[in-house]
Amino acid sequence: MSGKGQIAPKGTNLYVSPTPEELLFFDTELLTPLLKLIHTEYQAGQWSEAGLEQLRILASEPAKLGYGIVRYRQRHTEHDYLILEEQREPRRYWGTYVFRLEAGQNYMIQVPRPLFDANSFEYAVALFERLQAKVLLIGGTHPTTNLDRSSDLVKYSNRHNIFNMVNQVVMREWGDEPLLAIHSRAFSQTEEGTSPTADALLAFDKGTASERGLSELGKGLFDSLRTDGLTIQFVYGDASTVGYEVGNLPQALYLPATLNKEFAILWLSPTARQYYRQQTENNIQGLQFNALNIPTVTEDKKELFEYIMSRSVGKAKDITKAFRARVNKYIEGQDILILQELLNRWPHYRLERFIDVNSKQAFLLVYAANGKLSLIANLFPREPDKSYRLSATASDSRVTVTRFIETRSGWLEFQ
Repeated sequence: MSGKGQIAPKGTNLYVSPTPEELLFFDTELLTPLLKLIHTEYQAGQWSEAGLEQLRILASEPAKLGYGIVRYRQRHTEHDYLILEEQREPRRYWGTYVFRLEAGQNYMIQVPRPLFDANSFEYAVALFERLQAKVLLIGGTHPTTNLDRSSDLVKYSNRHNIFNMVNQVVMREWGDEPLLAIHSRAFSQTEEGTSPTADALLAFDKGTASERGLSELGKGLFDSLRTDGLTIQFVYGDASTVGYEVGNLPQALYLPATLNKEFAILWLSPTARQYYRQQTENNIQGLQFNALNIPTVTEDKKELFEYIMSRSVGKAKDITKAFRARVNKYIEGQDILILQELLNRWPHYRLERFIDVNSKQAFLLVYAANGKLSLIANLFPREPDKSYRLSATASDSRVTVTRFIETRSGWLEFQ
């Protein structure tokens, strides 16, 4: 999630367009060999000895373009990834590319405008994990980073860029296997103040107009959005969705040269996107907690489940309904006076603010009078009235916490 710090801001003229020679080198000397290596030498959750040696040799190639190959293992799942990212100054802001090594689903998630389309980056990362997608592409620029707009990755005249090239190479190297590429984008109100009423617009390259016409991969995406509680409208000729079609998008133009490949654009409304804002960016909330000496826990970059397991846990019934009602009021308005009231009226409870390392969501942890962690509230929930019940000793406890986080529900109650 820290990848947003590697994106060139607007108006800075920092983006450098690649030359044809650099595009060819990135393809033939780096990306194509890397994808073949992943396919043949990473099996059953580990690299072969030959694969590790070839990876070490290959790692010298991206350095010629200022890139590095990062091997990353997610701590709680032990899933492995390879990340291609710029590691040398001055940067050219060509983007970051993530490849899942574990068995996953044939989706390629793309974020062509991670700054301009607010929170499209955060939603894409969440979707990448929820769908267990194989590839994640993160653009390195704002469309107006360069004043001549040569940094706009979805503009046809700028199609000769690394982001588009990675998209093409992945499709090519996937052979005949089905693959669905998905753009994570944002829509907002028009100048007339109108906008589609759905939470999400879904446009497919074939103009799919209903759930019935979806492929298996399309159904997987649709079901994931529906599980997320989003209302969905297909982009198919309706006046309210004109301009949201796939059309001549550069990343979709390679489809005729492939077999069994699809392209979709997921357009998210402002309402849907706001819940995916990284709470590390919520400076007002952080200042409120600091002002009232309520600690914000970020120790060891822990995820929420790990932190829960390191605590002594109690029961949610030990927290009064009146307290919970005031917490709800604070969440609704983010009023520091209500936060102070929680401390003054219930001094026997102890509060912590916790930032989950993976989702970057903020949670209020409530310790009962006996000192035990008894209740957790999402400080910016999508479904404030929804709750999950957790027995810390249950075999499915991690699954419960994961669903609580993914659905952005209001409460996690210990029982």
